[in-house]
Amino acid sequence: MARLLGYPVYLRDSHVKLGYPGMLDVATSQREPGYARFVLDDTPSGKRSPWAKGGQVRVACRAGSAAPLDRPRGRGVSPTWHGGPALGMLRPIGGMVGELPDYAVENRRHWDATADRWVDAGERGWAAHEPIWGAWGVPDNQIPLLPDDLAGKDVIELGCGTGYVSAWAARRGARRVVGVDNSARQLQTARRLAGEHGIELTLHHGIAEDVPEPDDTFDVAVSEYGAVLWAEPIAFLTEARRLLRDGGRLSFLTSHPLAVLTAPLDGSIPSGTQLLRPWFGSYRYDWRDAVDEPGGIEFVPTAGQWFALAHQTGFRIDDYREIQVPESADDRRNFAVTGAWAKQWPAEHAFWLTACQPAGGSTPSDSQRHPERRHARVIGSLD
Repeated sequence: MARLLGYPVYLRDSHVKLGYPGMLDVATSQREPGYARFVLDDTPSGKRSPWAKGGQVRVACRAGSAAPLDRPRGRGVSPTWHGGPALGMLRPIGGMVGELPDYAVENRRHWDATADRWVDAGERGWAAHEPIWGAWGVPDNQIPLLPDDLAGKDVIELGCGTGYVSAWAARRGARRVVGVDNSARQLQTARRLAGEHGIELTLHHGIAEDVPEPDDTFDVAVSEYGAVLWAEPIAFLTEARRLLRDGGRLSFLTSHPLAVLTAPLDGSIPSGTQLLRPWFGSYRYDWRDAVDEPGGIEFVPTAGQWFALAHQTGFRIDDYREIQVPESADDRRNFAVTGAWAKQWPAEHAFWLTACQPAGGSTPSDSQRHPERRHARVIGSLD
């Protein structure tokens, strides 16, 4: 007997780049035991997914998971469930505004509006001979997000901004470097600097949850305060795993939850020394009404949530580091925290992952090798 009925989810179809809201309706019968169907609602544009005949998709439900059957192969039509495995259920990726999730629309607006503030930092990054990482410029030998030797490797930066990390990858010998960013104005700076420095980059304007590149294309993916912070985490990881070849590496640096949980509730800065928000619960933080520097929607899971999400989307965790700023760092405020604060508690943390088969299987099936064909687990099961 089904234990999950009518749970609302979004089904994304990258062919038309639109989220399809609907209901996951578990319907069992003697004729088709263990199957369910995804019933599409009307979308704002009136479009329907080209592979969903009659507005329905038959899905298989086995061992607490849901997966579309007989899905067409290739990038042209590659529907993806976005869900929250750490919470054990499917859930919406967020409200849709046109063809983008609501957070992506807001973050595009925010970063286009503030792009001028990041030009100088971008120019300094492009001019640097050796990478330095995070808000405090931690040396590369402490936080080596990029391998020293990238000769013959294909690299993608997810949320590239002005492109200086992509430039570092190119200088380390990468065969091909691709950057994707949600802000057209940030990419204008990246293209200008690439031309000035004579470095060839492929730059895509779009969200890192839906990259116009084929499956199994890259050896290395990296994100420093990019999509790792501004994209829904399960969508970010799922797309990164789709893009990476087996054995490929994903590394990222982002905000530590302590820096957010100690932030004043009115959105003023800097962060303090008391926990003002719960450790457990939602990791989405909407700063549109913040008192100081309003704008943007961030996603800041705890390390435990990142571990669970990574494990279930086909990654092995190789290393994890909480970052303490150097004693020589200025005690004044840098972004949301002061240097004095960041010498006592981590404001940033970094992860190193390897693309492998997902949890729960010993044989790398097609869906395990291609996690864009895998799907978030749902509450309940089918008897």
